[in-house]
Amino acid sequence: MPSHFGAPAKVSVSEIENKIQINLLSYNPDGKLSSKVSSTLMRNVADYLSDYRMLNDYLVLGSAQVLDMGIDVSLIIDPAYNQAEIVTEIITKVDEFFNTDGRELGSNIFTGTLSKDISQIEGVINLTDIEYFSKIGEGYSSSEVSQSYSDVQTRQISLVDGTIFAQPNQIFQVRYPTKDISVRLKPLNQVSIR
Repeated sequence: MPSHFGAPAKVSVSEIENKIQINLLSYNPDGKLSSKVSSTLMRNVADYLSDYRMLNDYLVLGSAQVLDMGIDVSLIIDPAYNQAEIVTEIITKVDEFFNTDGRELGSNIFTGTLSKDISQIEGVINLTDIEYFSKIGEGYSSSEVSQSYSDVQTRQISLVDGTIFAQPNQIFQVRYPTKDISVRLKPLNQVSIR
């Protein structure tokens, strides 16, 4: 689509009951994905596609859903390493993992990949746990994951085979990395053995 029609951030196309469903996302001023897509952009996409659709094609345009995530990482570190550097590197790894630039709408989250990336950071002896939370409310999206929660109060997502599943019109992101990614470190010399 030529740029003078506008540029959605992400697009997914699917066929549902003989209708072509097109879901769009845009960027907010902070550069994060938003499901608030302007009516002008929606109208421009519809106008552009009208020249290419078959007579019996029925197009439905809508906004996709952004699923904001919070991540808690717990691990044991080597006391010889700088804790602040390890925390910064973990936050960077998690933020890169949830980077939406290379992720498509409908992409599932395979948590084993993130666990492996964190475990390979120098100074990390043992990754004890990673918990995933759905962030909803003020400053976040109103969309929720389709999976059940293991804790409804905190909105901790119950993993299925180490996976968080996305619907075809959903994408995961960490909106505020320094706030939404928490790291709990425990030096090796403080591990209790019973």
